[in-house]
Amino acid sequence: MAIKKEPPDKYRCLKLPISSILNKDLEKEKEVKEYLEILQKAIIRTNAITSKTYFLLRLWVLHKYHNNQEIPEITTDTISMSMKSIMKSSSGQKPKGNNAILLQEFQKLHTFQLEDGSNLSSILDYYATTMITSIENNIKMRFFDYINRFVNSYFKHLYQDQLENKEFKKQLYKEINLVKNDIINNTLNCDEKYHSWLKENRYKIVPEIFDTSYYYDIKITPYKYLKHMIFMCLELEKIERKSFQFFPIQTNAIPRHIQLDTKALVELFVETEKHQKLLDVWIKETTEIKTGKNKGKSKNKTKGDLYNCLEQNKEFIWDTFFNITQSRKNYKFDYTIITDGYATSLRFLHKDYIEEEQEKKDKKKAGKKALQGLTKEQKDKIKEDKKQLQKEQAKQKRLENKDKPTKSKKEEKQENPEFPYIDEVPKELLEGKHIFIDPGKRTLFSMMDDEGNHFSYTNRIYLKETKRLKYQALLKNYRDKIGITEIEEGLNKYNSKTCNIEKFQEYITAKIKANEKLVPLYQELKFRQYKWYGYINKKRTEDNMVNKIVNKYSKDHTIIIGDWSIGKQMRNFISTPNLTLKRKLQETFKVYNIDEFRTSCLSYKTEEVCENLYLKFKKDKSQNERKIHSILTYQMENNRKGCINRDKNGCKNIQKVFNSYMETGDRPEKYRREYNTNKSLQPLKAVKCETSPRFSLTENG
Repeated sequence: MAIKKEPPDKYRCLKLPISSILNKDLEKEKEVKEYLEILQKAIIRTNAITSKTYFLLRLWVLHKYHNNQEIPEITTDTISMSMKSIMKSSSGQKPKGNNAILLQEFQKLHTFQLEDGSNLSSILDYYATTMITSIENNIKMRFFDYINRFVNSYFKHLYQDQLENKEFKKQLYKEINLVKNDIINNTLNCDEKYHSWLKENRYKIVPEIFDTSYYYDIKITPYKYLKHMIFMCLELEKIERKSFQFFPIQTNAIPRHIQLDTKALVELFVETEKHQKLLDVWIKETTEIKTGKNKGKSKNKTKGDLYNCLEQNKEFIWDTFFNITQSRKNYKFDYTIITDGYATSLRFLHKDYIEEEQEKKDKKKAGKKALQGLTKEQKDKIKEDKKQLQKEQAKQKRLENKDKPTKSKKEEKQENPEFPYIDEVPKELLEGKHIFIDPGKRTLFSMMDDEGNHFSYTNRIYLKETKRLKYQALLKNYRDKIGITEIEEGLNKYNSKTCNIEKFQEYITAKIKANEKLVPLYQELKFRQYKWYGYINKKRTEDNMVNKIVNKYSKDHTIIIGDWSIGKQMRNFISTPNLTLKRKLQETFKVYNIDEFRTSCLSYKTEEVCENLYLKFKKDKSQNERKIHSILTYQMENNRKGCINRDKNGCKNIQKVFNSYMETGDRPEKYRREYNTNKSLQPLKAVKCETSPRFSLTENG
């Protein structure tokens, strides 16, 4: 299979501390401090507004549901009106039409203390888009997981007394899997005893009317699934089972990032009187006073006039407030930064997209110019017609795509895989020296070259170098010290996931009251500082990992890595990186996936199924035998028992499968999916030990 060359990333970010882009001129030191203070206050105000907006939107959706009203699509207008309802009134134009109705709805729903939203319009516009993405992603990506959780919880509760019987439990899980498939695929293949329940609840869990399939329909019209998510939440609450968050909310009081473009800089930092000289330089066009005693004289240029010529002056504006000299190859600074007041990301646009983005801006500018001089009603009609046209075009596109043969996610991925499998590329690309990697949880990468030289990169090393646990402990101690923990524990008696309006209102009241104390405490730079340190250490650790592999082997090696992925985070086990590290390896090496089917369970020597080693510990009398997960046992040719490290065995098997593919074009027979293995081996008899055995793994063993 020929691998297509991927197009370059449209945007790339360079992350650094905000202090590195501040103006270092000593004469401007006072001004720089003022700008930084304005920025910090803007971040705090934005966070307060967005936090309350999430609460209000969730409350609004619940209110619609409980009053049997249709939950409408959440648009930027919806979010803008919800934000406007919690901000102090401004001197701008008042909303009209549907927006005025929306504003009234939101105002009736809350009694929040109003926030100061002055000079934040550009920042809040970006946040509105982010919020829509967050809400829609929660529906599209998690809805089917929520069905799975709901059905499991419901029937576990129904048969909780019988679940102690292992055979019953096994049979129940098989049966409810069919129920879940029936719900998602709109079929009726489950056991007859579930038919009445399914008939009663199917269309409470999923919509009755859908386009093509639920998987397709949810991508097109996600908001109609909200009421079904609320129904499942309420049912789980009734049986006192763990619920889920059907609508995202912002609970973290640590200042979050905001996006600043040229307009946002002008809004925050430019003052007409203070920057009059700069305005005279930036704004070329002059406006004459038309009436009064000063008729015919030039009108003073204002901050408002600057909004009409931002594009021409963006370079000068940015140079006034920041000193950005950083660059990236083939990318140009996009005059946008994302910052939390301590760290900042500079956004760069690839040179191939500059012309396209400029055309978009020119069209937008031309559209605004075309609206000048029109009445409010005329403007609204043009906007409404435009929306309708966009909807029609989107509908037409969907109809055209429907006629095309649909591709599965797997087929789409195979067209341009990030990590191609060894059988998807010409064998010539796989020739040379190799490193065989078996990924895992405790040992992130267990690797071996063609000569059998082993090297292990463990999660313990990763945690030590990133200082993740150290920073967690330091921040926890600091939270305890300044009283944050005590305040947050007071919220434990409230349920942020509840779909009961009264209970959710109680939570909002308690959370906002707690935030009055928490927000000033979380403004301490330490919280953002450690986040930045964690990022730096993570990047440094990844570089160190690659250097260790290069020093152990070489840059010329090709990496053949198992395609294992945890899928879902294991309970009681710290999260570990996998895809991130694979991408890091890809920056230095050629990386190819290999199907690691049965590479962990079969012995590389005998190709028979291995079992875990069980040991008896004399000191631990409460346990007769303990399973040692990292060690496998197998039957040798002389009928004696052999032991091998699980990760080493995995590497050897990956090498074996790879060599077989290179020689014959296929996997060894017992490593194929169509081959049925019969587990003939039994666990090795427990070995009596006076003390716990110690296993020491070095780079070579």
